[in-house]
Amino acid sequence: MSCDICDYNAAVSIPNLPGLGAYQELTNPKYKVSKFAQQVFGIGVMLLGEYSFVQTKFGDLVFDGYEDSLLTAAHSELVKLISLSFNVTNFNQPTFIPIPVPEMKKLAFFYQYNNTNDEEYWIDTGKNDVNNLGKVISWANLTLLPETWYSSNQSRMINGSDSGTFQHPDLETSDRLQLFMSFLCRSLYMDFSHKTDISGIPTYEFHSPSSVFDTTLKENVGMQYDNFERINYVPNWPNCPPRNTTSDCYNISIDCRIGENFCHTCCNGSFYNETYLLPPGLFPVKCYPGKVKEPPFTVFISAPHYAFSPPELVNTVVGLTPKLPEDTPFIYNHEPVSSTLTY
Repeated sequence: MSCDICDYNAAVSIPNLPGLGAYQELTNPKYKVSKFAQQVFGIGVMLLGEYSFVQTKFGDLVFDGYEDSLLTAAHSELVKLISLSFNVTNFNQPTFIPIPVPEMKKLAFFYQYNNTNDEEYWIDTGKNDVNNLGKVISWANLTLLPETWYSSNQSRMINGSDSGTFQHPDLETSDRLQLFMSFLCRSLYMDFSHKTDISGIPTYEFHSPSSVFDTTLKENVGMQYDNFERINYVPNWPNCPPRNTTSDCYNISIDCRIGENFCHTCCNGSFYNETYLLPPGLFPVKCYPGKVKEPPFTVFISAPHYAFSPPELVNTVVGLTPKLPEDTPFIYNHEPVSSTLTY
């Protein structure tokens, strides 16, 4: 474990992830679920005994999986029998549930994921160019991640090697190392931080910069959370001056999804396209880790303690104390000549 007091069987209290995920799907316009159906679903959730928060073990939450009444009901023979009786199908399955039902029958962030239960990879052997050794050519028979995950081609790209295991030899301090992480459902990059040594071996240390966690940057707008529920989760952010709407905004071309434009007179802070954008420092997980499947929960990845996020978000949780570089999510050490990972 990562600390002296950590316990694999420690009890943890968490939000009801399947319930939140189902709510997010029900509000998704692409499924066209009526308000009445949403209310019926809410009543059904209460009858199943679902609560806003649940308690489980750390190991079950992360790897082993825990039973959830909502998932159990969705996979039950009763749902199948009722659906067959009334000849109701959704998503090519006999079910009256109007949103996709995940295949998993237990919930865990990395259920059955141990770096071997992944999709199929095709990688470059480096035979024609050693600098391409280990680069992912395709994952799950895909050269781009699904359009349903991200809205831009740049966000859908599969770059570098699997988890950054391989890099080209003769590394330079100016290099930007590309890597693809299937359990994060995306590619990212790392920049040089400083020179160090591991057990006497000279190494270059590379860090994941804050930019890879910032969906308000132009390069990452394709990863922005849809927020179909239209909730302003961080109402005090961004801190913009009062708007001056005297400008002729119809004749101005400006992208109000980009963070640097939020306080422009023709933009309205984080409010865009009838919903609210999320601040830097976190991005939504769009797949079940390591699989081309939708997760049965709505969850976001962030740096520890929201280290890459503005104070308005950090201060929403009591006890967070972000500290860099200690809270940098990914730190790799490479021997620069061979590029071998040393730590």
